[in-house]
Amino acid sequence: MEDNSRPEENEKKKDGMTLRVCGIEPESIVDGPGFRYVLFVQGCPHHCHGCHNPESWDPKAGFDMTTGEVFAEIMENPYLRGVTFSGGEPFEQVPALLELAKMCREAGLSLMSWRQDMIRIPTSCSACWMCLLTADMMKNCAI
Repeated sequence: MEDNSRPEENEKKKDGMTLRVCGIEPESIVDGPGFRYVLFVQGCPHHCHGCHNPESWDPKAGFDMTTGEVFAEIMENPYLRGVTFSGGEPFEQVPALLELAKMCREAGLSLMSWRQDMIRIPTSCSACWMCLLTADMMKNCAI
């Protein structure tokens, strides 16, 4: 029987932290600028009316991947310009996505995260993915 339990926030495997994944679009031109890899995370507490991905709501659905596995898939395509985190709710899996974001940034890829509107993570940002949580950028956030 398949284990569909939600990964613990601090769970680390050999290839990095575990992400609960709804799906992957390995080559997208509609989820941010340029040719992008899109990771749709599983689990969303918001259940917004008109959601494009209601199948992503249940945190026990989907499948597990480690950050290392996802990063290896991303790096297989030399034409990718960036990575977009979508969902589900990416901010429900911050520790693992932070780890993945750091790997992507070190590889020179741009990052974006989808919440209720697209959020671009500045290329010049020397902090980390968590800089999105600043009051300025989150002023319209429903959290």
